[in-house]
Amino acid sequence: YYLGQMFEAGEGVPRDAALAAAWYRRAAGGEPYARDSLSTLGRPDRGAVTPPVPLSASLEGDGSLMLSWISGAGPDPHQYRVEFTDDASSVPLASQEVILSALRTELPPGAERWRVLSMDSTGTRIASSDWQTLIAAR
Repeated sequence: YYLGQMFEAGEGVPRDAALAAAWYRRAAGGEPYARDSLSTLGRPDRGAVTPPVPLSASLEGDGSLMLSWISGAGPDPHQYRVEFTDDASSVPLASQEVILSALRTELPPGAERWRVLSMDSTGTRIASSDWQTLIAAR
């Protein structure tokens, strides 16, 4: 619920109505204020999406990979897709779709780089960040 408030108001993070709504939906089962905030949030603009901005990639002590990013400067995306590739190509080895701006996952075998894509509600308008190296995460 508090993450929803932070993204709605832009407190310490960029304003992002789509992420605010996603966090409010996640909290709505146990927090009545989250349901209220969700109903008053309004509908985010679903126009052309812009590339997200990768923030960090770190390999956790349990061997999982933690990635985070924020929405680009344009309208809020409906969801994201994170793709992984080796160092020699830009052909994805693996991908995962998420609605929040962070992903904890296992590092795919052979993955050396990652990028995140913003998608509109139809999945037809997509904008991609540049490929980011994972070497620092290892």
